[in-house]
Formats: sequence, C-alpha cells, structure tokens
Amino acid sequence: MYICTIWIVYDCFVGPRVRRAAPGPKSEPFGHGKKFAGQAGGVTNAMIGGWQLGGITSLSIGNWFTVTDQLGFSNSDNGGNVGSSQRPDQVANPFVAGPVAANPDPACQKTISQGGSAADHLHTLTTWFNPCAFANPPAGSFGNTGRNTIPGPGYQIWDFTIFKHFKIGETARVEFRSEFFNLFNRTNPQTAKSGPENANNATVRDGPGFATLTAARPPRQLQFALKFEF
Repeated sequence: MYICTIWIVYDCFVGPRVRRAAPGPKSEPFGHGKKFAGQAGGVTNAMIGGWQLGGITSLSIGNWFTVTDQLGFSNSDNGGNVGSSQRPDQVANPFVAGPVAANPDPACQKTISQGGSAADHLHTLTTWFNPCAFANPPAGSFGNTGRNTIPGPGYQIWDFTIFKHFKIGETARVEFRSEFFNLFNRTNPQTAKSGPENANNATVRDGPGFATLTAARPPRQLQFALKFEF
C-alpha cells in the first residue's frame, strides 16, 4: 500500500506557501509469495525478500523578506534594538535584470559585466534580485519599500529509507536500516544560515552581500543502523 499525504501551510501575509508530500513505507515485490521470485526460500528469500522502502518529499517556495537600508535617513533611532525600520525607495521591479534609469546611482546605469552594479541575470547566487531596483530615500523619510516584497529561494528535498527485519529464532529479530537525506544532493540555497545569531545581509541595502545568497541547506547525508529486538 502506498500512502501520499499533501499539506498546504497558509501564510497570512503571502498566501499558500508550502506543499509537502510524505509517502509511507512500501514493500518491494520480491521474495516468497511476491510477484518476483515468488518461489524463493531459505537464504535467497532472506536476502531479497521483506525489504521496505519509504521516503519524504518536501517542496516549498521560499520565505519572504523585507528590504531594509543600513544607512539611516529618517533621523530617528532606526528601530533601536527591535530592528531596522529604515527602508530604501523601490524605484523599479527587483526581478527585472538590467540597468535602472530611475536609480540616481551612476553604477546602476550599467550591468555588472559592464563594470556597474545592475544585475545581468537573476535568481543566481550573486544576484538573486536586481540590487539597483532600490535607492536611498530622501533625508527625513523611511523609504517606500513594502513589507515582504522579496521571495527567497525555495527548496526541494527528497529523503529516502530502505529497511528490513531479519528474524532470529522465535522471538528476536534484527532491523537493518539505511537512510538518505537529500537523496539527489540538490543544492538548496538560502539568503543566510539559519539561526538568530546569523545576519541576513542579502536584503540589507548598502551592506555587504546585498542581493547575494551566502548559505545553503545541508547536502546529501547517509546513515546506517542496526537494531536488535528481543
């Protein structure tokens, strides 16, 4: 029997955000009484029969982020210890590559390949969005950039397990299990490492790393286990 469950998590600010499919264990059709090698017995059946597969597939779009400005133009405490309330002005669509005429910074009149600051390409590790879509606001203002306007990178993770129980006598058995996390070793970039101690510079204008991705979720990991039950 194959089970597949779908969850949709609703974010009250940006709508449906996460979809996750979680298939349950499935017995393989090999060994005594199965479709393949149904007449197997003894050592052969012990080797190829009774294996079970399982896995979890997690698919999600990214978290949404608010662009702030490292420089204070509002002549206030800029949020104090609570967090930066200073935002830049959004002068163009951040998900359109190329020079931005509305940005007064001369470097934004050329792309990076031309010696400027505007993005040549988007959704890359070095230019997730076009940094030139944001400009410093006038003195005495907080900037017009809205909340949660930059979606971060999503992720696709396939976890897989295969396991089998080996009977020993009448009451004991050994379970062998192997587990593969991020089975296909897919790179899932992040704006920053997880944890409150890690700053997210990807969405801070006039700071290091603006519009760049500097971290990633874990690569493929494998583990094997033996469990004796009696």
